[in-house]
Amino acid sequence: GFGDSSVVTFEVIEEPSADFTVSSASICTDSCITFAYAGTVLGPTQSFLWDFGPGAVPQTSSLPFPPCVEYVTGGVKTVTLTVTYRGCVVSTSQNVHVIAGPLVTAGTDREYCDGTGGVELDGSVSGGTQPYFYTWTCDNPPNCGIQNPNSEDPFVNPDIVAATESHEFYFQVVDVNGCASNIDTVVVTT
Repeated sequence: GFGDSSVVTFEVIEEPSADFTVSSASICTDSCITFAYAGTVLGPTQSFLWDFGPGAVPQTSSLPFPPCVEYVTGGVKTVTLTVTYRGCVVSTSQNVHVIAGPLVTAGTDREYCDGTGGVELDGSVSGGTQPYFYTWTCDNPPNCGIQNPNSEDPFVNPDIVAATESHEFYFQVVDVNGCASNIDTVVVTT
């Protein structure tokens, strides 16, 4: 009847935030980017699950401030953070633009006869965004004999001494976006 009453007690659980910050809106492949939880940690049972998208290393993390993430492929990557606290689940996503960097090959190993003036190197570049900024170095500076270390195919006439009949030459480029390529090696032997 009318005299019956009940008391219901309930607890309001604060909804967690899944807000996060990104160290950069765009990066080059094989560069480091960091993500950080921007909300308040509500208690020890709060959990985090990051999904950094395809091509990410690491692919996921359960830390509020995960370690550096690198991407091996270019494109727009959707990064999602899911935060769980006492049964409440919230997710937030942000996009990161990953720019595919250039790849280089320094060409095939070369030989030349001492006294003939040297040999032309044969570097090549694919990917990235032109223009490229070329850099050639060697294992024995300043005896590299690179006539134009900032060209794709420089002419080299190394000062090869009796103890060393070959030199390694290293080729790398940076594209217009500031993305650096791999470093490839070619051996020049007399």
